[in-house]
Amino acid sequence: MTEDRVRGFNSGADVYLQKPFDLEELLSVVRNQLQRRRGRSDSEGSRANGKETETSVPDVYQFGEATVNFDTYEVRVAGREVRLTALEMKLLRYFVEHAGSVVSRAELLEEVWGLNRIPTTRTVDNFLLNLRKVFERDPANPRHFLSVRGAGYRFVAAPDEASVKAEE
Repeated sequence: MTEDRVRGFNSGADVYLQKPFDLEELLSVVRNQLQRRRGRSDSEGSRANGKETETSVPDVYQFGEATVNFDTYEVRVAGREVRLTALEMKLLRYFVEHAGSVVSRAELLEEVWGLNRIPTTRTVDNFLLNLRKVFERDPANPRHFLSVRGAGYRFVAAPDEASVKAEE
């Protein structure tokens, strides 16, 4: 029995429940695991692959003509109020946290949607199109939410002409 638990922990398990277990015990373990996943501190600053790209995002963030309050979910673009869904806000925050870095569709599905299996990468593409419609002056020629062919997307808060041209 101990050997099985040790083998499980050595394989990467965080928790071991021995049968029979109480339903309250299981629910408590699940709640703790979810809190840990949601509550990763900004000071960790690294993703599972070891890249040091995640940064702390202030509650109120400005880029281009947009002002985003991540705390109250208030968004203004060119002076007008815009409503985003909770998932769109989560995706936007992830892009801002990883500004300048290329993030893959699979990474976005895992980190934003919480999916470790990829149902379809079109999900990410559709949400990105919505963000472009909201935040880009010309969604067909984006300056902030850039596609990186064969790799994913890159968010640029303050694009200059040279970097935007380099993406094309």
